[in-house]
Amino acid sequence: MGSDEGDDERQEGDRFESTIPFSGRPKKTSSGTWEALVGADGAFDGRYRLERCLGEGAMGVVYGATEIALERSVAVKTIAPDLAGEGVFATQFIEEARALARIRHQNVVQVYTFGRTQGMFYLVMEFVEGSSLGSILDDHAERDELLSVHAALAIITEMLDGVAAIHEAGLLHLDLKPSNVVIESGSGRPVIIDFGVAMQALTDPDSPIAGSPAYMSPEQAEPGLAKLTRQSDIYALGCTAFEMLTGTLPYMADTVRQLKEMHRNDPIPLLSQRRRGLGVFNEVMHRALAKEPERRFESATEMKTALQQAQLKWTQRMMMSPSSGPISMTVPEEIRVLVVDDDPDFSRAAARATRLAFEKNPFKVVRAESGEQALAQAARRMPDVILLDYMLPNIDGVATLTAIRSLPDGRDARVVVITGGAIDEIAHRFRSLGVTTFLSKPVTLDDLVETVRKLASE
Repeated sequence: MGSDEGDDERQEGDRFESTIPFSGRPKKTSSGTWEALVGADGAFDGRYRLERCLGEGAMGVVYGATEIALERSVAVKTIAPDLAGEGVFATQFIEEARALARIRHQNVVQVYTFGRTQGMFYLVMEFVEGSSLGSILDDHAERDELLSVHAALAIITEMLDGVAAIHEAGLLHLDLKPSNVVIESGSGRPVIIDFGVAMQALTDPDSPIAGSPAYMSPEQAEPGLAKLTRQSDIYALGCTAFEMLTGTLPYMADTVRQLKEMHRNDPIPLLSQRRRGLGVFNEVMHRALAKEPERRFESATEMKTALQQAQLKWTQRMMMSPSSGPISMTVPEEIRVLVVDDDPDFSRAAARATRLAFEKNPFKVVRAESGEQALAQAARRMPDVILLDYMLPNIDGVATLTAIRSLPDGRDARVVVITGGAIDEIAHRFRSLGVTTFLSKPVTLDDLVETVRKLASE
């Protein structure tokens, strides 16, 4: 998709959900038949048991697998044999793979090792269980809803941290977009994946660089790898942030050629014209989406600072001032359970369920009647388990949990969301925060006990 060939190709096809597993073995992939990949012992390169296909792209295929010796889940990306010839690619692939393996950052998929077998290269990476950000945005769009501003800003901020780590390693990503970000189940941690386009660029540095036209910088659509810089990734981050905040891409067209022309020549759209109340972020988006690379932010860290300054102005009207303190309800402190609900009867039931769930294990239950109180409690000490009512006074459960996730150790808390309505009407709003457990009111004591026990064990 890096050229104008096939102008009838529509931009919707650019979203590739590489992290959504599907059952069954593929009959054939670009890397050959499944059987051709494994040896007589049923293992790939003698070390990995391939279990399912996670996705297929221009570079090859990604498999969910188990590393047999360590019994850990991994993702194995096989590089298409026609790209893995000797010469420039082989040399630079090794250099790039080593650089990827040196990156240690919670928001970048960890590359464990790489190798070569049967004439093809492969990468072995951390397997991140979760949903792609692209699928989360699609879920919201299908319901004619927008991702909450709080959640969008939290994800963008962590993506900027991850991209900063990639750039510090001397690498570019070149395909930053929602479908290349996984939101980890449980923690809500955003993880940047898939360096396929950057690796594919090694095969022919003078050709147009492959990528996704909807997020591609003007210079990336032109031949020549040498002109691409960190600012090319900054542009893609700007497109991604724009989509997360407004539910629409900066530019939309029927063909790839039209789309590239819009990125090159059309005025930069105002964020506040797509979603009211976000005018304070216009300057940040305008700079990230500048046509000329030198007018963009110099680094992901600089963009993060500008975004946070704008966010501070945006949240001034919603400053959280803790009211009279939440009430501590039980004793010895080891496992900490935070109940966030303005219903005192539910809070008492939650305290009883916690006692039954932990029996003789030490625990403490604290109560918060609002999102502001919950944030104050979490700031004092992060709970292990949070029972969170969706409908809260002032700020709802989504905004409350987003703020808690941004605190130190906020990703460690395990959360169950309680709702008085239908679960399927709100579940998609919490996927970007890693929540997978929900209960509907009225909640039975047995359900509460089982849920608290399960989350605490995690």
